[in-house]
Amino acid sequence: MERKKIIPIFVSHQGCPHTCVFCNQVKITGKGSTVSGEMVYEIIHVALSHMKGKGYKTIEVAFYGGSFTALPLAEQAELLQPVTEALQAGKISSIRLSTRPDAINETICCFLKGKGVKTVELGVQSMDDDVLQLSERGHTRQHTFHAVRLLKAHGFELGLQVMPGLPGASFQSDWLTGKEIIAMDPDMVRIYPTLVLRDTKLETMYQNGNYKPLNLQEAIDICKKLVILMGEAHIPVIRLGLQASEQIGLQGDVIAGPFHPAFRQLVESDIYRDDLNALLENVSHEAIEQVVFKVPMRELSTALGQKKSNVDYLKAQYSIKDVKIMGDHDLCPHTVVLQQVNGIEFNVEKKLPLY
Repeated sequence: MERKKIIPIFVSHQGCPHTCVFCNQVKITGKGSTVSGEMVYEIIHVALSHMKGKGYKTIEVAFYGGSFTALPLAEQAELLQPVTEALQAGKISSIRLSTRPDAINETICCFLKGKGVKTVELGVQSMDDDVLQLSERGHTRQHTFHAVRLLKAHGFELGLQVMPGLPGASFQSDWLTGKEIIAMDPDMVRIYPTLVLRDTKLETMYQNGNYKPLNLQEAIDICKKLVILMGEAHIPVIRLGLQASEQIGLQGDVIAGPFHPAFRQLVESDIYRDDLNALLENVSHEAIEQVVFKVPMRELSTALGQKKSNVDYLKAQYSIKDVKIMGDHDLCPHTVVLQQVNGIEFNVEKKLPLY
């Protein structure tokens, strides 16, 4: 049974001082109306009534979309009041919100702390100033450094969001963004490859030939590198790719770009393929007819790849007739074992760079 539950409240584009070239919050969240304190109270009340008796250990209210701390303080207070009351009454466990790096200052930090906010996520998107300018973000990398220092000084749990494939970005600049994200030591990261959404400036740029989005494999390649970087630094990637919804992916609102409803699995399958391959590199390939791998049972479908693509890859790469990847309930997460080669026990283990 799930023991953690999030009550999402979408404040689409509320507080945003800029419309970034890629942004259409209504399409992303499916929520277009302005949220009031009364609506927040009702959302929490209804959600809690549905959770009664289900044994959730933690319940978090999370404000998504918009730039929460760019709202006037009075509006922030109105939206937070019912949430703070629920927190003080023990009905929920924590409060999370998302905002912009340039909408964080000492006053805001003290205000949020007083309202019981635990987690603040910053829409960093890139640490390249040229990319930020071309994307019309309205902030610089220095704003991000300053916001991170303040949030850490006040003891907030910190999340950072990045968007590979923005206008002007390259594989190298996105990789360097990942390195700088690690240096800031966040508690969590979200990675959203850039999509061209309907009714955005980026759609016009794309139609005019002034922007070329990443294709799916390019997005997998850069995200794989970023996930590995984060894994080696023990920073969890809590979201990889936009979540499929009625608005995203099902009604033609993604004009172009690397959207896939199972994007995370594609990335992690690629990481698995690299490690399966690495285990075979030190084995003589001249007479291999059969190999058997073990992986954690919960990760079996990821290790196999979509339509067993990883199995097919290994067969073709090493001319092996029989490749078996088997699930093991006792194996630690993110582990792969080369168990047998031609019926001979190997039991060579490799840990995947995932966290």
